[in-house]
Amino acid sequence: MKLEDRIFKRAIEIRNNWNDTEKLKDLLDAWDKEFGHEHDDVVERVLGPFLEETWKKKAEEHGSNSLEDLLNILLDWPEAKYTKEKIEGGYKVTTTHCPIAASYRSIGRGDYGATFHCISDPYICRGFNSRIQHRKISSRMQGDDACVHFYTIDR
Repeated sequence: MKLEDRIFKRAIEIRNNWNDTEKLKDLLDAWDKEFGHEHDDVVERVLGPFLEETWKKKAEEHGSNSLEDLLNILLDWPEAKYTKEKIEGGYKVTTTHCPIAASYRSIGRGDYGATFHCISDPYICRGFNSRIQHRKISSRMQGDDACVHFYTIDR
């Protein structure tokens, strides 16, 4: 099996187990032994197109792909705590509690949370609607008090 295929398979397994901290810790320990951070760029290279395609299909199933539609889907997560503020051209979303970040940080692995999860946002946006832009200026995963995201759309 090619390196990229192995990395993709393991990355999906890690992403799918973020909420089981014991298993997540074991998966990340195994990742460290086999790959480590020197393959972070490969993780993004293989996950990016997968996420774009997944969210393209979500938009098609949803029947509408506006910025508001995307945020309604993304923010339909009762376990998270966030505020959404209308700004010129889009929205500012401030997340003060992210269960994924809490899980990774509880085992001291926010670095890998950023590698396997935080890289998703631009690909999600692009897949859902190629006109949606994403910018993030802070990250709970990396120790900030909040994740601050800006979602805008080209008109």
